[in-house]
Amino acid sequence: MSTMPFLSLIGFMALTLAACGNNREQAPLEVNQETSLEILDQDLALNEELTIVEQDLQGLGQDLVERIVSIESQWQEMEPALGCQDSSQCQAIAIGHKACGGPAGFLPASSLHPEFELVQQLAREHRMLTEQFNLQTGAMSDCALETEPVLICQDNRCQIGSDSF
Repeated sequence: MSTMPFLSLIGFMALTLAACGNNREQAPLEVNQETSLEILDQDLALNEELTIVEQDLQGLGQDLVERIVSIESQWQEMEPALGCQDSSQCQAIAIGHKACGGPAGFLPASSLHPEFELVQQLAREHRMLTEQFNLQTGAMSDCALETEPVLICQDNRCQIGSDSF
């Protein structure tokens, strides 16, 4: 739902009130049916243009989003954090890409995991795809620096340690 007609109506009312509140002599603001229809036509045209732009943006990033989601599903199935024996085997792999630069987060992974190299490859692809998505859609982010967490191996699983908070 677009707010353009509502904002135009508020703007129109503000102008009307401003004209009424001024004691200086001014030409009266004439509002008739023809003027109202012109404003309504302009609002409808703007609303249609915004809808077209929104649809273009959705289509533009759809393939990228599907691939990004696919990679994230693969990570869940692989459970890359499994298989460590001590904390030195845990690595925080940068994933995603913030619109203003840097990783969006980190994925705990065990270097002993049988598919560790695939996890790293998917992380590189994930970063590239999210950066491409951000550029194509004009995405914005909070620009906060994501710091690499300290990982520990606990119960044969790499986890974020309490020092990271």
